[in-house]
Amino acid sequence: MQQGPFITRPMSIALDAVRAAAALAVLFGHTMQITVYDGYFPYWFVTQHNAVLIFFVLSGLVIATSADKPDSSLGSYAMARAARLLPVALPAVAISAAVDWYVTSGQLGGIGVWEWLRDTLLASFFLSASFGGGLPGNAPYWSLCYEVWFYALFAAAFYLRGRARICAVAICPVLAGPKS
Repeated sequence: MQQGPFITRPMSIALDAVRAAAALAVLFGHTMQITVYDGYFPYWFVTQHNAVLIFFVLSGLVIATSADKPDSSLGSYAMARAARLLPVALPAVAISAAVDWYVTSGQLGGIGVWEWLRDTLLASFFLSASFGGGLPGNAPYWSLCYEVWFYALFAAAFYLRGRARICAVAICPVLAGPKS
């Protein structure tokens, strides 16, 4: 018996509403962090953190649903994830690093050029939340790094078989690093 899609049009609209509410919670939380807004927002830190977790859960739901299709393969999965992430991530790394360099006039807030370069390169490979000091000038970039390693771990567990699966599932957390 053929079942219909798990994520229907009405469910997609509901998930978009949840995503929008989570985005607003993160936005308000960030405005409080940088003291742009100092009014009432109950439990702002916990709320914004939980909103980020909602993004991860929604991402997992969408990934699992798309991977469950009969024509799904590791190659198509990797291409879909790269097409989703790279157009956002690469400009974010370039712009954040350039703005950080410009704003600090090369002083880099007390870190040296080599540390800045290391953190920028690690961010380019989604390792900044793990082995570096974060993406210069863009602290929220950590969540994209987590997402990438979630994608990689899911792909290893879902698409690979046998020893390749065991090795990949063991190696992904090591590559993601101790902070992930």
